[in-house]
Amino acid sequence: MERVQAVVVAGGLIRNDRTLIIKRSLEELVLPGVWELPSGKVEFGESPEDALIREYKEETGLAILPIQPFSVFHYTAECMGRRRHTVQINYLVSLPVEEQPSSLTLSPEHSEFCWIGQDTVTEPKIDSTLEAIIAAGHRMSRLLT
Repeated sequence: MERVQAVVVAGGLIRNDRTLIIKRSLEELVLPGVWELPSGKVEFGESPEDALIREYKEETGLAILPIQPFSVFHYTAECMGRRRHTVQINYLVSLPVEEQPSSLTLSPEHSEFCWIGQDTVTEPKIDSTLEAIIAAGHRMSRLLT
């Protein structure tokens, strides 16, 4: 089995104590139907911040400004004969003054979006990893304000 490594960046956009999450399309090969922060792989030679800006725009249509990393974790996943070890860096992000969250447009890779409160536990169903990431983002956000 082929082994690969990847660095992924994700952005926690918090507005009015709610965090933007998006749901992976059921057609996705890896983690179909899973809720996540807007995220994506860092390409060779690309800075994590540039990758985050690019991926956020591709997945949501929103232009964001990275603020700072607030957590890092890793995971492995198997797909089509490949085993991938991923390190994910989670950033707090903000919207420029001229950007409005109402202009959000999902990519075909995603089917839904939701603004979730830190204490939301029933809808939508999120896994414990995403729940912990959202909590860490809220803690960092409070420290910065």
